[in-house]
Amino acid sequence: MFINVLKRKFYIKIPVLLALLLLAAGCGGGTEIHRQGFIDLETKPEQVTLKAGTVVKDFKYIKIETTNESVIGEIVKIIPSKFGFLILDASNLLTLFDNDGRFINRIGRRGQGPGEYIQIGDADICEETGIVYLLDGGKSEILQYSFENKFLRSIKIDRSVTNFIKASFGFICYMDPLLQVRNYGRPAPALAAVDNEGNVLNILQYRTVNLEKFPPFIHSALMKKYGDRYFYCPPLQDTIFSVYEDKIVPEYVLFKGKYSISVEDVADLEKRRSAYQRGLVVGNFAVNDRWLFVQCKRNNEMELYFYDLKTKKLLNLAGKNNLPAMLNDIDGTFDVFPFVFYNSSIIEVKRADAVLEEQNIPDALKNLAPEDNPVIRISTVIE
Repeated sequence: MFINVLKRKFYIKIPVLLALLLLAAGCGGGTEIHRQGFIDLETKPEQVTLKAGTVVKDFKYIKIETTNESVIGEIVKIIPSKFGFLILDASNLLTLFDNDGRFINRIGRRGQGPGEYIQIGDADICEETGIVYLLDGGKSEILQYSFENKFLRSIKIDRSVTNFIKASFGFICYMDPLLQVRNYGRPAPALAAVDNEGNVLNILQYRTVNLEKFPPFIHSALMKKYGDRYFYCPPLQDTIFSVYEDKIVPEYVLFKGKYSISVEDVADLEKRRSAYQRGLVVGNFAVNDRWLFVQCKRNNEMELYFYDLKTKKLLNLAGKNNLPAMLNDIDGTFDVFPFVFYNSSIIEVKRADAVLEEQNIPDALKNLAPEDNPVIRISTVIE
């Protein structure tokens, strides 16, 4: 993944080239019509502030322990579980904290030997077994560890995997088609179901890439899970898919029309900036049984939406009360932050100095210092 990071900062710079990716799409394994239908993000609804009574019942803050052995950089991904929080940061470290934010262990170590990684591409955890999974992007292997950081085994995958999630049948792997194409215009696997031994069970999506127009940048897709459900949003697309072992199903179509960005829009370097200024790009999302949470960028502004799957009501949470300024038009990047649904809560992380700028700081954070590790905020949503 091309992530432009600043150490000790929380918000992640994801280059617009991340969204450049991919390019005409087709689905393997069969598709069905989407079940939830079209969610119109093109027309902004009335803005609301995220506070108790709107979407969430209450907020809880957990201070992440800050010591010499537990200090972490800018958070790339947070993975909650019944065991605690697994955090991947931009310093290429994978750290495990318990449910109270206390440091447990670092997972893995850099190197090229057995049980060592060159570059962490992604990570996940299996709640049933307590096994931690680490994707070594340098060797295209998924490494398994115990909570005590004991190396268990490695799984070699014969594809250029850039990110993954652990599934009941094995893994769902996103593979950069640009690294697999040998001939111009040839469709290449983009999403696959893989078993626990690294064998491809089904190719779920193919992508067609024209190498004459698009340089071989490494990209990643948005992949989330909630319970035993798995979701996938390809870069430069407006659809979130449900993922199964043998197929993907279009679930939520977020926008279409004037805010869509075409391949031709981004193929021309001169037109690329204006395309991303006027277009709508999904930066992150999370979904549970009641709510769909979407972060996107439009007209150089970040927007946050909650969509009520029960009432079909769309809430716009954008505004300075919910987000800091998240625009960097100079280098063509935009900021997103890690969040995920877990049980009945939204799990997100906030930079320590940003928390200290809030008006009502919880008593549990009174001794928080600006240079401390980020803070986990747990928002219990209305069911």
